[in-house]
Amino acid sequence: MNGEARAGAKQTEDERGLWYRRWLDAPRRLVLLDAIGALVTAALVGLVLPWFEPHIGLSRSSLHVLGAIAAAYTVLSFYAFFLLRSWHIYLRVIGLANLGYVAVTLAVLVSEWSTVTGLGLAYFAVEIAIIVGLSCVELTVAGRRDGDSRG
Repeated sequence: MNGEARAGAKQTEDERGLWYRRWLDAPRRLVLLDAIGALVTAALVGLVLPWFEPHIGLSRSSLHVLGAIAAAYTVLSFYAFFLLRSWHIYLRVIGLANLGYVAVTLAVLVSEWSTVTGLGLAYFAVEIAIIVGLSCVELTVAGRRDGDSRG
């Protein structure tokens, strides 16, 4: 590999690192990402998926409960985004709350396991993976700069 190609490869690696650091260095952006994600989850789980109950395999009441939890998280995250100035503390709270949502989701899946379809399992597996990933980033940021309110 010549010097230019190595410089180009290095630049690409640096750009990837820079992308990740932008999230780590801007807790307010993470709060906004969490709010938007919670809104999407609330809409899908609470409003859309109940129409496809037979294809998902979870009861409407379970989907509505999960959607209501996500709706509450949406309100909290948008409140934090627009009104709070200490996002690191909030990131710790919402990161743990998101993991709580995952635990509740898993409990619902286990309790209704006999009726859960492959499509329902696939949807919630992807949702859980995204939420766990986001929660890990939120908790990392909260732990790295606890008490720092920049964002």
